[in-house]
Amino acid sequence: MLFKRISILLCPLLILGGLELLFYQTNLIYFLLAIMPIILFFFLKILIKEKLLSWNFWALSCLPILFLFATIGFLLILSSDFFSQLIIIIFSLILLLYLENIFIFYYKSWHYQIGALENFSSFLCLLTFFLLAINLNAFNVFINYHFGYHH
Repeated sequence: MLFKRISILLCPLLILGGLELLFYQTNLIYFLLAIMPIILFFFLKILIKEKLLSWNFWALSCLPILFLFATIGFLLILSSDFFSQLIIIIFSLILLLYLENIFIFYYKSWHYQIGALENFSSFLCLLTFFLLAINLNAFNVFINYHFGYHH
C-alpha cells in the first residue's frame, strides 16, 4: 500500500523528468516517446485493481496515455520556453491529480465522493480533445493543406 501511495508521486515526477529531457535533449525524442508511455502504463497497472485485459483497466488507462501524447505534440509546436515549462508543470499536476483520484477510488473508498473520478475523467477528456485539435490544426498548417471549398 505504501508503494502505491509513493507511486502517485513517483510517476508524475518521472514523466516530468522525461518531458524536461525531451525539452532539452531533442535527440532523445524516439527513446522518450517509447519509454514515457511505458512508465505511465506500469504505474497505472500498479494502481488499478483490475485485470490487464478488462474493460475497466483500459477505460482508465487509455485517457492518461492519450493525454501524454497530446501534451508531447503540443510541446513540440510551442516556441516559448516559459510556456513549455508551464505546460510541463501543469501536465504533471493534472496527472498527479488523476492518479490520486484512482488511488482514492480503489484503496480509500470511504473518502471517495461519488462521481469524482468520472468528472475528472471528463475534464481530462475535454483537455485531451483540445490539445489534439491544436495538434491537428498545427499539422494542417505545417503541411499547408486547405480543407473545404476552394475558388
